[in-house]
Amino acid sequence: MTRILIVTLLESFAGILVQRGIFFYTKEHLSFGKVDNLWLALATGAPYVLGALASHPLSRRLGERRLLLLLLVGQILSLIPIVMLPKGQSLSIAIFICGAVFSTLIGVKWPLVESYVGAGHEPSRQFRAVGVFNITWSGAVPLALGAAGLLIWAAPWALFVAALAVFAINLIPTLGLPAVPVHLPDDHPQRPDAATLTRYRSLLTASRALLVSSYCLMWILAAVLPDILIESLGISLLLAPALAALPDLMRLGMFILLTARTRWHGRVWPLVVAAAAMPVGFLAIMSSLGLMTVLAGEAVFGLAIGMVYYAALYYALASKNASVEAGGAHEALIGSGFIFGPTACLIGIYLSSGGSMSMLTGTVTGVGPLILATTALAVWPLLRLRRSSNQ
Repeated sequence: MTRILIVTLLESFAGILVQRGIFFYTKEHLSFGKVDNLWLALATGAPYVLGALASHPLSRRLGERRLLLLLLVGQILSLIPIVMLPKGQSLSIAIFICGAVFSTLIGVKWPLVESYVGAGHEPSRQFRAVGVFNITWSGAVPLALGAAGLLIWAAPWALFVAALAVFAINLIPTLGLPAVPVHLPDDHPQRPDAATLTRYRSLLTASRALLVSSYCLMWILAAVLPDILIESLGISLLLAPALAALPDLMRLGMFILLTARTRWHGRVWPLVVAAAAMPVGFLAIMSSLGLMTVLAGEAVFGLAIGMVYYAALYYALASKNASVEAGGAHEALIGSGFIFGPTACLIGIYLSSGGSMSMLTGTVTGVGPLILATTALAVWPLLRLRRSSNQ
């Protein structure tokens, strides 16, 4: 378990340097605005789905460890053109192309890691394993964003060279992983019983719908927060990425709480609260009404997405016996948020460009139906579960 957690920590840190730091990089060095970064978010987020869906068949053909090693090498190679090219149109094009390749590889990777984390544990230990995994990868996110500001300020290439170095180091612990993670047999006596699995599957359906919504909003924020913090609020480049990490810090806090306390396990109300809190936090951030309003919105949003992510991953691994397929579906839903979120936001912004509404109103117009649809998809199985429990 220790080795896969080391792999997780290093992968999360280096991956966030690229995936989230890139939007501050393009803002600072390529003068990208909100719309440019939203297009970049869409271009680099969409291939993530393909990678996640390909993870299961690729792992069956190549084996998990071999595939992880190939992915690490691929991640390194995908970043080299960005480091080598000078500023200009060619670099902007390379950012889009290499970012799409990198995102595909990341999409393949995480289901493999999640399978190693959950495999072979009895349900009680699996619960703790998932909690420690969530704390590990999420703990690396604010550290990476805090480092991103300093790296981008230091030199144009520093952000990507740092990621390259961490990926190269991570080859060492990855070599020591088992070739294939060992799972509990489906008839193991410690596997959840039929009634529990039925309840878990309803909660899984609801949490997955909210997971899509959370990553729609998260990926929009990843693209627009550099503009909100630097342009609208006048925050310096050195500080802005760290402030953008507040939702990630709150998510980490939620992961620690959910790992320590299990009373939420199998209950409906935590997902209902999270469903209501996510859009409230998102709108507070997008309003740009002042630093305290934005930070308060980030805090509320971070707590909500922490609840949703933890529930979705735990119920998926418990229901699907910690398989790569379970992790692949989980990550594919995350990737769908990378597609739908920026697309809906871009539609809203273009609606506002005619002058009939503000940009915030246009954004809400574009994103609102998406939030309503995913919330409805989540509420339906929760209501059915609630009714069946009262019978």
